[in-house]
Amino acid sequence: MITHNSRTQGPHQVKGAPTIPEMNHVLEPFFEKCGYGPADEFEVTVWDSGRLFELNKPGIKIQKHEHHWVRLVLNYDNSNAVGLHVYHKLPGSNKSVPAVDLFNDLRKRNDGTFFFLAEYEKSKRRADRSATAKGLVSPDLDKGSAASGGEEVDPEGKGNEEAGEQDPPPNDADEAPSQQGNLLDPRNLHKGTIALVLKFGTDPATTFDLNSFGKTLVEEGVPVGTALPMVLMKTFLHQGLVSRVNPDQRPALYSLTAEALEYAEKTDHAWTYRKGTKKTAEAGVASKSVSEPDEPDYAAVVGELLKIGSSYSSLKTRFAAAEAELATLEGSGSYDAITAEIESKERQIRELEAAVALLHIEAQGQQQLITDCRARVEGLRAQVNNPKLAERLKLLAAVRAQLGQLDV
Repeated sequence: MITHNSRTQGPHQVKGAPTIPEMNHVLEPFFEKCGYGPADEFEVTVWDSGRLFELNKPGIKIQKHEHHWVRLVLNYDNSNAVGLHVYHKLPGSNKSVPAVDLFNDLRKRNDGTFFFLAEYEKSKRRADRSATAKGLVSPDLDKGSAASGGEEVDPEGKGNEEAGEQDPPPNDADEAPSQQGNLLDPRNLHKGTIALVLKFGTDPATTFDLNSFGKTLVEEGVPVGTALPMVLMKTFLHQGLVSRVNPDQRPALYSLTAEALEYAEKTDHAWTYRKGTKKTAEAGVASKSVSEPDEPDYAAVVGELLKIGSSYSSLKTRFAAAEAELATLEGSGSYDAITAEIESKERQIRELEAAVALLHIEAQGQQQLITDCRARVEGLRAQVNNPKLAERLKLLAAVRAQLGQLDV
C-alpha cells in the first residue's frame, strides 16, 4: 500500500508535481519487482519536481539514503521526472525501516540502481508466456530476464560477422538491449560521448580506466541498465570513439579519439554504426523524427565548452611561458642589482642636493661679509684721503722734525 502525504496532494502540493496515479503507475510495478506486496506500507513525499532527463523514459533511479528515508528519482513519462522520499513502515508500528536497510534491499531486489517500466513489463509478459507454455502459473519473475530485457545480446557484434553485417541499432530506446546500456540507440551513444568529453576534456592523451568510464556514464544519466563497464566500453571501442593506450599492460587505460570529439560537437546525434550496419529508409526517418523537445542542446554546449577549453589551454601556455620568463629574470640578479644602483644614485642625488643647499647658504653668508668688508674699506679710504687729514699729517711730520733737532 502506498500513502502519499500532503506535499503530493491538496493545497500544499509541490509545484509541477505529477498526479498520484501518474506516480503509482511506475511505483507499484517497482515495488512489485522488489517483492513487496499489499501488506507492505510505503509513505511517499515529493521533495522536488522538474528534474528533466534523469532516465529519458518511465522508470526509477535509486539515489541514496538519509535519516529514515530513501531518495528516488521517478520518471513518470519520457521527459519529466520528480524527486521522492520513500519510507517503509514496520508492520504494526509507526516506526519505519532504517533507511540504509531499505536502500540496500531496494538495490538488491531490483538488481541494480535503475528500474525501467517497459523492460519490467516486457519481462513480465515473457514470464507469463513461458508459464502458459509450460502449463505453470507463477507470480515470480525471472530476475535475469527482467535485468537484461530477456534478450541475448552479442556485445562484440560478432553474431553476424560471418555474413559481414550487424543488426541495425533500434530506433525505440525502450526496445534497445539493456546489456548494451541502450548504446545502440544513437541518442544515448551521443549523450554518452558528450559525457566522456565533458569529464575527460579535449586532449586525446588524457586516459581513464573502466571504473571512471562506467561511473561517468551513470552520473550523467546515460541509460546503461545493469551492463558492466566492459560491455559498455566494447561499444565505444568497436565504433572507434575510444582507443586503448596500453594493450600489453594492466590495468587497462583508454583515451578518447578525435572522432569522439567531432561526434560530441555535432548537433545531430545520428551515427552510422560500423560492421555493415543496415539502415532502411523507415529507420532513417524514425531516427530523425525522434527528438526530445525539452532536452538541452548538449552538442551546442559541448561546442562552446571545447572552444573555452581551447582558449583556456592557450592562455595557460602563455601564462606558463610568462612565469618562466619572470623566474629567469628574477634568478639572474640583474633586476636587484639595477634597483640597488638606482637607489644608491637617488641617495647620492639627495645628499648632493643637501650639500648644494648648504653651500648656497654659506655663499650667501660670505657674500654678506664681503659686502660689509667692502663698505668698511670704502669708508676707511675716504677717511685716509681726507685733505684735512693730509694737512695735519704734514704738520705732524714738521713738528716731529723740529723735535728731532732739539734732541740733538
